[in-house]
Amino acid sequence: MTYAVCMALPISLITAGLLAFMLYSQQANIRASAAAAERYEVAAIQERMTQEVQRAADVVRFLSQLQAVAQPVSADASGSQAEQDFLAFLLNRPVYRQIRLLDTAGMERIRVAAHVGTAPRVVPPGQLRDESASLSFRMARDLDKGRVFISALDLTRESGTIVVPHEPVIRLSTPVFGADGLRLGVLVLNLDGRVFIDMLRSTPTDMAVRSLIDTSGSWLAAPDPSWLWANDLGHEHRFCRLTKANWTELCTCPKGQFGSDDIVTHQLFVPGAVVGNVATLREYGLDGAEQPYAWVIISRLPAAAIAAQSGHLLRLMVFVGLGLLALIAGGSWIASGWLVRRLALQDELHEAALFDELTGLRNRRFGFLLLQQELKHAQRSRRPLTLLVADVNNLKTINDTHGHATGDELLKATAHLLESNLRGTDIVARIGGDEFLVILPETALKEAMIAVARIYQQARQLHEGAFGGYGVDFAYGGTEFDPLNPVSIETLFADADKVMYLHKRNIKKSRGQKLTRDSDRQKI
Repeated sequence: MTYAVCMALPISLITAGLLAFMLYSQQANIRASAAAAERYEVAAIQERMTQEVQRAADVVRFLSQLQAVAQPVSADASGSQAEQDFLAFLLNRPVYRQIRLLDTAGMERIRVAAHVGTAPRVVPPGQLRDESASLSFRMARDLDKGRVFISALDLTRESGTIVVPHEPVIRLSTPVFGADGLRLGVLVLNLDGRVFIDMLRSTPTDMAVRSLIDTSGSWLAAPDPSWLWANDLGHEHRFCRLTKANWTELCTCPKGQFGSDDIVTHQLFVPGAVVGNVATLREYGLDGAEQPYAWVIISRLPAAAIAAQSGHLLRLMVFVGLGLLALIAGGSWIASGWLVRRLALQDELHEAALFDELTGLRNRRFGFLLLQQELKHAQRSRRPLTLLVADVNNLKTINDTHGHATGDELLKATAHLLESNLRGTDIVARIGGDEFLVILPETALKEAMIAVARIYQQARQLHEGAFGGYGVDFAYGGTEFDPLNPVSIETLFADADKVMYLHKRNIKKSRGQKLTRDSDRQKI
């Protein structure tokens, strides 16, 4: 007891000191780690936005090239194949809210629309509008084939009135060409903007507050809902007015991080850059002159959240420290006993995976693995190798007549005889119920057959009648691996197996027995 206390006390003190040092050093790194995690999360959000825009751009290109779309648009397209295709598409892809087909003058010829909570519907011809003044039409009508224009993220309007409840969308437009290459109009696809806003939502364990603004200063996702959509609703709650600091950096720097207390991480995302068609704020009709239209992803990790991480670490380390001290004081022998049992179990599992439980020889898996290695060695050294296959005779008869225990003794005697009469470099494996594999490295077939014939005769003499009236008796066959003309393991084994079977047939023929082959033999 005294010895255990003397050992445990200094170890406990050392452990406590190490924990205190780790806590001090980790507290210094918590802020840096939190900052790195925020940079990674914001970059991941930007990547998901990029993928969503690219996916939508591919969709609008696909729709514009449908056979029903790439043909002249009639004044009344009601009931057309294109209209049916658009309706079916929106029914199956609810993330898209509207598809419009405009002619070269900007007049709607087809509009299929869906609002939140309602199924898509075809808009009657009498309600189709002139969209020649819309940005989506003007910016896409002169684009080359396959090019896409992406609008600002704003609120859906019907007849000039903002739809309530608010439905944020972005519009992707691309020109439509006929089979003859002539322009037929513009296709406009509305993508539900909530897809991007939902990407900013924090998980229950994430304490960061994330927002989205555009480079005009309008909030697209904000901590306070009353700040949203300044460009559409006409209020003054813009980011640049509420938070004047760092505004220039946010709008011009691709990404960055600042803050002495809170950690504010930002990254610029230009939707138009995804499709290679960047427009300025002026072209979008927004304040900001020639500055490119972009979104700014902002993530603010409050100082309180960083402090909470430090407190969590402190509690964790205290708990771990107490647990370690308890283990040192009263559980050392439990750990050592577990370790001994674990190592013993690993040894048992290792042996079970490689060796035959009955005979102690290598099992089929291990035997063929070693054969593969020896064949490679033989080929490199240009030395011969002989492969033998031996099959125990009368095992089924012995099992049926005298029981499996007698058959098992026969198998063990055969295994012992083979292994004890070969060289230490030779390999013996049990590969089936009554079948053995013998690998003789650097041995020609003639030498190998002499050796195995000697063992065969010895077996007949030593164990005659020892197993229910039968002795150790086996058929064998072999083949030589020529390193100058190598063959596969499968071919080599099949050749040896064929010779063994011929030997088995000759044995039975010479003894006047009917040729049968044991049903329990396993094939490679």
